[in-house]
Amino acid sequence: MVGATYIWLGDGNGNFTNTNISVHDFGVEPALSYEILDINNDGFNDIVVGTQEPGPDMYGSTSSILLGKSIFGEYNVIPLPSTETTHTMDLEFLDYDNDGDLDILELRGVSSGHDEYSTYTFIHLYTNNNLTFTLDNDVFSEAIDGGYLLGSDDKNGWSRIKIDDIDNDGVDDIVQDNHNDSNYNGLKKINGNWKKYQF
Repeated sequence: MVGATYIWLGDGNGNFTNTNISVHDFGVEPALSYEILDINNDGFNDIVVGTQEPGPDMYGSTSSILLGKSIFGEYNVIPLPSTETTHTMDLEFLDYDNDGDLDILELRGVSSGHDEYSTYTFIHLYTNNNLTFTLDNDVFSEAIDGGYLLGSDDKNGWSRIKIDDIDNDGVDDIVQDNHNDSNYNGLKKINGNWKKYQF
């Protein structure tokens, strides 16, 4: 997760030049996490930006995709659906529905108050159908964590997620970073459903 908003170009020798192009220039702010990939397979790099959503006394925007074009620095913006959460934590990508389009998993945090019992995290799935994105909160419902929802050790929620076949069974898993919850450290697809799992 990074808070930088400008695009810096490298010369291949460890030197970087600020282009003064910011994702904020396209109405996507604040940038709290991002990933660069070619999500629509057109040969141009795209930027998926995780944000803070607007709320009472908070500015922001929904997380969005900046689709790269043939001219560097020009982007078409695709806003992702609102999640009614406050802030992004991490982004990952998986062709969840096996349709050839990469879908987006966004780990987001919820802060509904000012005490430790009101903050938790959740994985949102945005299914991609030819760059039309639909929010699905049911697929990874067992990823909810933090706010003492799962017991006395479950305080802070997750901070990062990674997708990998960690147990070498031929099926991708979701592994999380959370030292507070010793009962499980990720999600595993079991009988077609994503379940809490200790790897």
